[in-house]
Amino acid sequence: MNAPSASVACFFPFLQVSVRHSNRAAPPYQFYQSLRELSSALIVPYIAVRHVLQFVSCFTVELTLNTDMARPIGSVPVESTLENNTSVGVMAEKRRASVADIPIYNELELVDRTQMSFGDVLKGTAAKPMDAFEKKAALINVELDKMGFGRYQWCIWFLCGFGYFLDLAWAQGVGLGASAIFQQMNVPDKDQGNIWSCANAGLAIGALGWGLAVDVIGRRWAFNLTCLITSVFGLILAAPTYNYGAVCGIYFLACLGLGGNIPIDATIALEFIPQSKRNLVSLLSLWQPVGVVFASAVAYGTAAKYRCPTTTPALPGCNGVASGVACCTPASNMGWRYEFIVLGGVTLFIFFLRYFVFHFHESPKFLVSRGRDAEAIDVLQKIAKFNKAPMPTLTIEQFQEIDKIHGGGFVSAKEATRNVLGNFVGCIRNLKGLFSNYIQIFTFFLLALAYMVSVSTTTIGLLGTNIATNG
Repeated sequence: MNAPSASVACFFPFLQVSVRHSNRAAPPYQFYQSLRELSSALIVPYIAVRHVLQFVSCFTVELTLNTDMARPIGSVPVESTLENNTSVGVMAEKRRASVADIPIYNELELVDRTQMSFGDVLKGTAAKPMDAFEKKAALINVELDKMGFGRYQWCIWFLCGFGYFLDLAWAQGVGLGASAIFQQMNVPDKDQGNIWSCANAGLAIGALGWGLAVDVIGRRWAFNLTCLITSVFGLILAAPTYNYGAVCGIYFLACLGLGGNIPIDATIALEFIPQSKRNLVSLLSLWQPVGVVFASAVAYGTAAKYRCPTTTPALPGCNGVASGVACCTPASNMGWRYEFIVLGGVTLFIFFLRYFVFHFHESPKFLVSRGRDAEAIDVLQKIAKFNKAPMPTLTIEQFQEIDKIHGGGFVSAKEATRNVLGNFVGCIRNLKGLFSNYIQIFTFFLLALAYMVSVSTTTIGLLGTNIATNG
């Protein structure tokens, strides 16, 4: 029994290029170096599009399993169902007769054939027969809907929002402090894009790696480790004095944790928030501009205030001049360090909230995907108690009955890892993750269109500014 991937970490290799216009043609080497400088300007749209891809990937997986699961089947007359779809009606009667103990809440649970044509996608009737995991996930959704949006869900929403907050806070903070680093360490223009290349590589690898790991180690560990890794390396980022390569390497390691925030937080929010409040998942993105504003305020009070003079010509770093020559000393350029320490401290505080203050229970859907049905029901009962809501009516006997019909059982960590990696390799080999059915093809087309519009619009605007500036 395989759980669906918690996220499909979609990302595109980002071309570190730009075009510098001047009155004369640049030599090939200079032209290549100038091509890299636009990477810092395009990092924001790149990260924004990456988040959209990751979020919609998570949402598409969850939507496929959970679309309209909460509406009782009783609200649709059986006679009407039989008239519209005789095979579904017959299947419903068979299941009601043979498995009276398993509740049926929606006609989607009665589908016995795959309906994934493009017409079904447009009409909203796309469906496929549910396996054991999907059936259990549907019953878990019903219990969460009965509990409503209580205290536990509010805590989840805010803590997941903090992950979104950190994602752009670090991008903005490092971007605003980078010029002080370049000045102190005498970083030549041709190497200034390296830090953004390392950051984007870390974000992409982190999104992909955590997207796979979350289905192996569980949501709880991934939810906490991403913040811990980012906070530790974020604080260390303030340590180097003249080693620009160390800055790039440490920021890469910090981004490995940072890149997992969006796919993990979106998945967790989808798995715990009732379906009637799923709009709050998209509203998690509101935390990103809050992070940008916060990082800008921190940089204004630190990196912009406590730094070497930027008058023309700017003071060079002391590692590149002779002794006694006026230069930018580390003591007079402490602002960027203060900024990274503040951001690292905030990230560590969020980890403290997630791990020590709030008791995050493992996702019931992850537990049932591993065959740990009793633990999943126990988690639902604890959430209901925390919310002061009625206890769930779901029982272990109902899960056992589903296993008898569809097959299922305990899945070891080794087997889960093999399943996750096997599914991932299979998707890459056959591109099934993007083109296996019309829903994913349609979604991919819309996302590709949005990506091209976003990047091309930004590039045209920046090139126009370059042309106007350089004549």
